[in-house]
Parts: sequence; C-alpha cells; structure tokens
Amino acid sequence: MKQNGHLGGDAISSENFTVDELRDVVFGDSDRLSKSLALSLLAQKAYPNRIDDLQQVLQSNAEAAKIRHSAAIALSRIGTNEAQQVLLSNIDVENNLVLRGVLDGLAQIGNEETLQVIAARRQRLSSLRSAVQPEFSINNFMQDADRLDIVFPSTEQLLNVDVSQAETIALETATPATTRAAIASLSRRNLALDLAREQAFSIRCSGQTLLLLLNQAGLNQRLQPFRQGRTVFGVLAMEYTLEAETWEVKYYILTQSGSVRDQVDVVLVTSKGSPVFAGTADVRGSRAEFTIRAIERPGAAAVNIEGIYEAGSLQFSQAFGERRRRNQRVPSPRQGE
Repeated sequence: MKQNGHLGGDAISSENFTVDELRDVVFGDSDRLSKSLALSLLAQKAYPNRIDDLQQVLQSNAEAAKIRHSAAIALSRIGTNEAQQVLLSNIDVENNLVLRGVLDGLAQIGNEETLQVIAARRQRLSSLRSAVQPEFSINNFMQDADRLDIVFPSTEQLLNVDVSQAETIALETATPATTRAAIASLSRRNLALDLAREQAFSIRCSGQTLLLLLNQAGLNQRLQPFRQGRTVFGVLAMEYTLEAETWEVKYYILTQSGSVRDQVDVVLVTSKGSPVFAGTADVRGSRAEFTIRAIERPGAAAVNIEGIYEAGSLQFSQAFGERRRRNQRVPSPRQGE
C-alpha cells in the first residue's frame, strides 16, 4: 500500500502537518488526507485565523453537512468567547445535522448563556428526534398506564449476586462541568424532564461509565409523589463521542406505589421501554431505603445496589456486580440436526 511519509506509525498527529498543508486539504485541492481528518487536525493548531477558518467551513452551504457539523464541534472544543459567539450566530442554521453540531457544541460549553439559547430552541429540536423506533413515553407512563407495556417484576425475577464473582461498582459525585453538559444535551431530547444539577453521580461498571441524574420534581417534593402513584425519578445517561460528544438516556428510573404498605416499586427501563433492573424502596417518614437488582433475562449480569434517599439527598451504602453474564442465548439447532 502506498503511504505518505507523514503518515507512518499508528497515529496521525497535527504536528506532522503545517497549517498551510491542512488548509490546502480543507479549502484547496489537496487529497493527501480526508477533509474531515484535515479539519480535525487543523482545529488543533494554534494560529491566528483558526476560528475564522472554522467559521468559514461551518457557514458554507457548499460544504458537506457532516464537515460543517465537525467544524461546530471543533469550535466548542476551543471554547473561547469568540468560538462561542460563532456558534451562537449560527443557531438558526437550516440543515438539521449542522444544527445538531451547533447545539451539541453549545451544550459542551455549557454556561448560562448557551444553556438559555438551547432551552429556547427546544421546540425545533424535538422535530430532530428519530421516528424509526418509538421512544419510551414519559407522558404515557405518568398518565395512561393502559398504553404502556411495562411490568414491574416480582422479587423472584431478580438475580442474586454471587459475591465470589462480584466486583465493586464505582460511584462518585459527578463533576459540575460533566453534569452541565449532560443536562444541556439531554434537555433537547427529553422535554418532559427537568433534570437537577444536584445529586449527580458517575457510575463505572464493566468498562462503562453512566451518569445518574435525578428529576428536579422528585427533589423538590421529597417522598410525597412516590407514595401516591408513578414518578420518573431520574435517568442513567451515557456519553457518545463517535459522531459528536452527546448524551443519550440509557435507562429511565421509574417508580410506582407498591402493593405493600410503605413500599415503592422501582424499575429501570431502556429508552425503548424494556425493563432491565428493578427493586423496591421501603419508606419510613422522609426516608426510603432501596435495593436494586438486575432482572433475569438472557445476557443479564447480576448487580446489587443499595442505598438511602432522604430529604432530597441520595446516598449509596453498597454497589457491586458480576462480570459474567447469565443465561446467554444459544442458537437453536436446525431441525434434523
């Protein structure tokens, strides 16, 4: 395979190219690199016209939407006031993919001005959600149980953790910057939620990192809504960085008043409404002690998370899980074999 002398080794660094070489790919006729890679490397260079170049790409209707999207994300990573103003000036761009880049970029910056702008664009953003598969509906869950096919599992359906096979699940308070960026990104996709910046936790288990965010309504009203009916207590979200640095809900944390006095049922469902984890919370006054375990299903890994929710404060007493997955599906043999 023919290889350019600059591209030896496994990694391609911006140090291997001059600004002029990269600009010749982005704005000229050079094809030594892909334009998206050249733009990424160019954004890493410190030179006087860097923001002007990125702005030119972002605003060019002749440029591919994916490249313009990348320019918006690059501006957010620079993060200066000048870069922010460029993003804000493109808040009404018509192309949906480019708009996503602008808004995701503003979410990454995550200050009061950018968050206010994002909130003002919620109606436009709601039209960008994919209609290929129906998402879990918070409104259906809260208001119309007959239309929502979610069953709160019984205790017998939950997996017990084999302590000899278990490892600790790391839980720590999330950083304010991470929390702000996640809430800004999620607010564009989950308009029925008012996520709180307080009580945010980073959860690391089996190579994945999730962010636990609570619904502000639950914090404001303490335990009263949990006793009376259904609530969306919060979400577990995951950051995706392949196309852009965005956050998506991985699990919704749902509760309903239990069949046993002073007990609340808890279930975590995917964004498509499939139950994955469940448990109960025993309520005494303003204090609720909860236990969450994995639901028995093909490929599930047993987990056990326990803690206390009291006066709007969430604390974990223990959290561990198995690395192995239970009951993996085995393809059925073909008839006659």
